[in-house]
Amino acid sequence: GNIDNVFYKLMAAIDPFFTQVDDPANVKTSGELEEEERPLPKGECGNFCPVTLMKESWLHPGDPEQEAQVKQKTYRFAGEKEIEEFKINPMLYIQEWPKDPPQPHIMLLGVRGSGVTTQLKLLSQKFKIEDVEVKKNLLKRLTEEKNKRKYTRFLQRGFKPPEPKDDEEEEPEEQPEDPEIAEDPEDFDRAAEEKALLKEIMRGEIPQFYDGEWFDLPEDKVTQTLVDLLVES
Repeated sequence: GNIDNVFYKLMAAIDPFFTQVDDPANVKTSGELEEEERPLPKGECGNFCPVTLMKESWLHPGDPEQEAQVKQKTYRFAGEKEIEEFKINPMLYIQEWPKDPPQPHIMLLGVRGSGVTTQLKLLSQKFKIEDVEVKKNLLKRLTEEKNKRKYTRFLQRGFKPPEPKDDEEEEPEEQPEDPEIAEDPEDFDRAAEEKALLKEIMRGEIPQFYDGEWFDLPEDKVTQTLVDLLVES
């Protein structure tokens, strides 16, 4: 791990007062409780993931299967990655409370001609909050990133542009695009890229309005629906 993680692990090993996750052998999880037993006390984030809130400023519901306890308070996490980060040093995510609530993020949806874009512009002007066209920005960023990968493959292959011809009157022949340069490898994870770019567009640290118009989206451009992308991201 990085230097900070190594330091936290050393502190956990030598400092008896260093805050750590409760030993699973000594505590019950929510799934192990009997019907007549009282629910376990929740941590400062309730059912939301403290790691996602701290790092991305989003309220992400925690998975009941991804649960840990600190000082007999229960915390839930968005996934395995988040719970492992939390276990390294829980106090990074729970010591500074109460925190400011997350910034507002509001998405408008509607059928064609319902005036979603117009209403977003009015809301943006009134409240001085950025309005974001999700589809337009996502397609733009996907194209930019694909062009970067194509350029990298072009350099790695060592291709050179065709030499200019002396005869200015003769039109140059159009060269077909090399598929090894134009296309991503078969193991390229397009879904992961889409999720990463959507997170970049929908910024948790600032307030935003979102235009959720998703009509006429070419299937070869995005592999997931808007709803799936929002849930996964």
